[in-house]
Amino acid sequence: MGIELALPGTIPIPLTTLNNGVQTFGPAGISNADTLAVLSIDRTVAGGLNALTAATTIELTIEQSDDGGVTWFLIVDGVLTGGPVPAFRGGGNATTSSVAADWAPGTGREARAKMTTAGGPVAVQGTLTIS
Repeated sequence: MGIELALPGTIPIPLTTLNNGVQTFGPAGISNADTLAVLSIDRTVAGGLNALTAATTIELTIEQSDDGGVTWFLIVDGVLTGGPVPAFRGGGNATTSSVAADWAPGTGREARAKMTTAGGPVAVQGTLTIS
C-alpha cells in the first residue's frame, strides 16, 4: 500500500492489520531543510503489539532515496516484539514504540517506511514524522 504525501510533515499510517510479509508506506518528498525522521507505532490498538505474544514481531525501517525512488538506502531499522514492554519513563507499559534517525544530506530526497511482520496478524497505527 503506497501513501503519497508532500512533506515536511507526517505520513499517517492508518489503522490496518498486517499479515506476515512487507508493507510499504510512502514515498513522500523530504524538504531540503529536514534533518530528522521518527517512525512511531501505537502498541495499544485492538489486536496491536501489547495484546500479542513475543512470537509476533515487526521490523520497522525508514529508507531514503536521492534519485526519485529508483534506489533506496536504509536510514534506521528496529525490531518490535509483541507483548507488553516496560515504559521508558513513568512505569507501566509502553503505549508506543519508535525508531528515529537523521536523514542523509542531499536535495530532491524521498522517504518511505516499511514494516515487515512475522507471527502475525498484528494491528498497527502510527506516523512517520519528518522535521
